[in-house]
Amino acid sequence: GGTSDISSKYTYKLRKNLVSKEILCSEYNWNINTPIIGIYASNWFDYPHTHGLQHFNDFYDWICTTLDIANDTRHANWIFKPHPCDEWYGVDDYSDILKMIKNKKNIKMVNGNWNGLQLINSLDAVVTSHGTIGIEAAYLEKPVLAVGQSWYTCGKFVTTALDKDDYINRLSKLDWLNFDKSKSNTVRLLSGLYWGVPKWQKDFYFNDDSEKDKIYIELSNFLDKNINEYNDEIEEIKNWHKSGHRYYQIYKNLASKEYCIPKI
Repeated sequence: GGTSDISSKYTYKLRKNLVSKEILCSEYNWNINTPIIGIYASNWFDYPHTHGLQHFNDFYDWICTTLDIANDTRHANWIFKPHPCDEWYGVDDYSDILKMIKNKKNIKMVNGNWNGLQLINSLDAVVTSHGTIGIEAAYLEKPVLAVGQSWYTCGKFVTTALDKDDYINRLSKLDWLNFDKSKSNTVRLLSGLYWGVPKWQKDFYFNDDSEKDKIYIELSNFLDKNINEYNDEIEEIKNWHKSGHRYYQIYKNLASKEYCIPKI
């Protein structure tokens, strides 16, 4: 929650209410010795098949299946967590989800005011399609079950379902509720590659897309001010295109030997 991007804003900075495992269990009358698993939804219309979700039609299909299995898996308690940017997009109708979990003692919806970091720390594990939470939770040494291949599968620090049947089987058996601490450094490394800034780039990076018009109003001055870094970026994009690497940001950081701390 230390960055200025919109997801960080809506997940961490605007959510300030205290939450802990003890508070969750008291709120929902749960046994504190029963695992609590967070189901972290993606934004409903955010390109479901770009980085993962090969085994389901869309995010809604995945969530419906997950909630069905969660209902039958009574040796765990489940918290459904909408995507933090739903609020930004004006998505506030969860009536279909609420109908599914109505009167389900072991499945609840999060309180929208709970702090995101404290919530992760309150959980025993996390389920995601291919959301950023996969890295965030693993960074905090929480076990993660991913629906299928994702942009961080290569790190091998989350449990990745092979297909739909494997996902359903693992979700019900809960045979993945241990985090391999030998992977902690891998999580940190991939986090740095994904969010890091090469030293040559200095202050040459755009504000979050949510800034909208402000980005373009200041664009000309921004490029003039960072003309050397702008030219370096063009060369780096050329090299990346020739390399065949799928992700430019990761390629760029792999190609760098020195890094800087961005102004956040």
